[in-house]
Amino acid sequence: MNRSIISILFLFLALVVTACVTDKYMSKAVADLEAKWKVENDRIIETEGRRFFNNTKKQGFMAAQLSAKRLGMVVEKQSYETGFLFVTGPAPIPLTMSEWEMVQKSETPEMRKVLAKKLGVYSWWATLEPTGKEVLANIFVVEKKEGIEISLGLRLRIKKSTTDKLRRMTPPPTAIRIGLRKFWSELEKELGSGVTQASARPASKAVILPKVTKPGAKPQGDNPDGIAVIIGNKNYVGRVPQVDFAHNDATAMKRFVIEILGVHEGNIMDLRDVKLAEMEDVLGNSRTHRAKLWQWVRPHESDVFVFYSGHGVPGL
Repeated sequence: MNRSIISILFLFLALVVTACVTDKYMSKAVADLEAKWKVENDRIIETEGRRFFNNTKKQGFMAAQLSAKRLGMVVEKQSYETGFLFVTGPAPIPLTMSEWEMVQKSETPEMRKVLAKKLGVYSWWATLEPTGKEVLANIFVVEKKEGIEISLGLRLRIKKSTTDKLRRMTPPPTAIRIGLRKFWSELEKELGSGVTQASARPASKAVILPKVTKPGAKPQGDNPDGIAVIIGNKNYVGRVPQVDFAHNDATAMKRFVIEILGVHEGNIMDLRDVKLAEMEDVLGNSRTHRAKLWQWVRPHESDVFVFYSGHGVPGL
């Protein structure tokens, strides 16, 4: 048998194996990959995702706005009162295409190795493509005793129109590192000197900051009647992909609600992986609004905050 015939048979066999890969196996393979990446990303965010600056909140907030825009991202939501910015951009932004090629070179071999456990030879054709995805970033600017702490979280959102069969929701760790490095570089340019890592020991000499008039933000512990419902739905069944960032988002929002909005922890309904019936028990439905939330609220006294992270299909 000559070499050309062997090549044709090998190609035919590969195509047959590829055709046999079901969505179920594809989803499991991607879940394994994202679980591995998530562990690495959480470690990166914990060590490199926050920094302390000897600046005012106003300076930090404006610098975060400008830094995101300079990196090609759009500020979709923002609140100076709470120090929160939500910025987005088409992947691979904030990375350039040449930087994304570095990510591909670094991450592709290990990615294929992980996928091969479920997909076999199909993993040979797996590539890291940024198309069809958006990069989402949550930025928090929080006042501290001697300055401000700025923290950053990154994740992906899949657009409706995408040809990528590997519907990843978690960025590769190398992309996280490069993205964080670029953001901090831009931020430091805007803020100037006085930058230290959040984990570093504060300077022994207190920094005198100019007084800034706050736009009515309630301090911690000053909202005893506030009520919050925080829902993080990560795990779904069937062909619906998991939402790996949902639990982390919900945990971060709970901390934000307590530390910034001043809601007492006992007034927070903190829910994870709830079904539609459980959500209706808390929020009510088209038949009645007299659910648990309604019972907790004090008319004309309670501020109500509702946060949901997950798919828009809670009945699954």
